[in-house]
Amino acid sequence: MVYTLRGWWKECVCNASRFGNHRLWLAAYPDIQPTERPGFGGWLRWQFFHYKGNVRFAGGVVDLDLFGGDQKALAEL
Repeated sequence: MVYTLRGWWKECVCNASRFGNHRLWLAAYPDIQPTERPGFGGWLRWQFFHYKGNVRFAGGVVDLDLFGGDQKALAEL
């Protein structure tokens, strides 16, 4: 699994597509929507989507993650 930002991948890895067969954990910085296709690196979809959350915990705000599948797919992973 590859965890990355869209901009970082495009700039620092020259938008290489040779990792497109690995699952993608997409960090949403700057703000992108989870409905968007990755649009880089050969990925057609993300497996996990990491974004700035608004859930308060322990005196702060925590980030959140979405899984791009159902409960069965998550259990299999």
